[in-house]
Amino acid sequence: MARLAPPTQLLGRDATLRALRALAKTLRRPVVATDLDARVRASVFRQFRGLAAARRAAGLPDAPSEPAWSRSRVLRELRKLHRAGLRITEAQLRAAGHGDIVGAANKHAGGIVRARALAKIPAPRPKWTRGGIIDALRLHVRAHGGGVHGALGSACKKLFGSIAEARQAAGVSPVQRTWSKHAIIAEIRRQLAAGDDRFDRTFQGVARHHFGSMNAAREAAGAPVLRRRWSRALVVRELRALGAAPLVQSSALWNACFRHFGSVAAARRAAGLPARRQTWSRERVLDELRRKGLPAPRALRDACKTRFGSLGAACLAAGIDPPRQQWSRQRVLDELRRPEDGAYHPSLWKACRRHFGSVAAARRAAGVQRPPPWSRNRLVREIRRLGARPLPTRLVKVALRLFGSTNAARRAAGVVVLRRRGK
Repeated sequence: MARLAPPTQLLGRDATLRALRALAKTLRRPVVATDLDARVRASVFRQFRGLAAARRAAGLPDAPSEPAWSRSRVLRELRKLHRAGLRITEAQLRAAGHGDIVGAANKHAGGIVRARALAKIPAPRPKWTRGGIIDALRLHVRAHGGGVHGALGSACKKLFGSIAEARQAAGVSPVQRTWSKHAIIAEIRRQLAAGDDRFDRTFQGVARHHFGSMNAAREAAGAPVLRRRWSRALVVRELRALGAAPLVQSSALWNACFRHFGSVAAARRAAGLPARRQTWSRERVLDELRRKGLPAPRALRDACKTRFGSLGAACLAAGIDPPRQQWSRQRVLDELRRPEDGAYHPSLWKACRRHFGSVAAARRAAGVQRPPPWSRNRLVREIRRLGARPLPTRLVKVALRLFGSTNAARRAAGVVVLRRRGK
């Protein structure tokens, strides 16, 4: 919005009327507010309180009243401007003096982009600049290599005269239309001498066309081969060179083992090497159980389940005490009947709900009463029973509720207060 001129620069009443008449004579139509510059507009509103009163005072006809904006009118106006050759973008519309259409599109159509889509006007293509073409060329060559076509090629020809000139300006090597074997070998040697071992896709395709593969072209140029053609003999030789390494580090060798032998273990056996991973036998499972004891690592637990059906069966076969049994109905009842002042484990509560539906139903089946609610005296007795051991979670919550902190509860019980971490 243009700024209004300061009062010292405003026109007088007669000068304002003369400016309006001169503008109407030049335009040959009624004067509207958008036709006025900042000084005349400010003078009109200062001297006459409005453009309509100023037109009447100057003897000029009133402007015809335009219909109110609606979605259909917005779309109709946009189609008219598009047929006239105007780019239907917000910036172009405002620059051409159609800011009212932009505002109406925002209000009635959700924005100029949506209004353009509703009017079935194609989105304007981006305007290419020399800098934009250079950046696009570099990205295209890095990603795809090869020639340039389509809109980018047309922009190169329009702004640089040719695609070759545009590639030269971007510092991109020109595309060689005809490749021979000698040219391919020379290009490989030139690029490797420059320290660049990456070849674009177009060049790799040309090399495969003339030599059968990129590696064959590199061999012809005297360059080291990146990938080998794996054979059974080569796989065996590489495995023997690795020796008794526990893992094959090369993914290509790993894939070659599966392709030629079916597995890495079979390939290592063909090479006369021990298997990469020893298999679990019943004897090995028992030996590992006796040596490591419980709790057993996960691999050993899985081997117990595979060879013996369960970890408990494997422990019995190894002559060691099996792990604690799972919760059964009888074990739940026995635990509930133990006189431990209601100090139950969370796994016991889960077992009560699983076998009896609720803890209360399990207590009724065990013939025990619900323990009394926690009080300060009961908590003190429980803390003294635990001694210096950390409080379980349920007692921590009770201590916070009754004493404000676990240390305050420990002091009340006469137990050593635990120090906080970091102090």
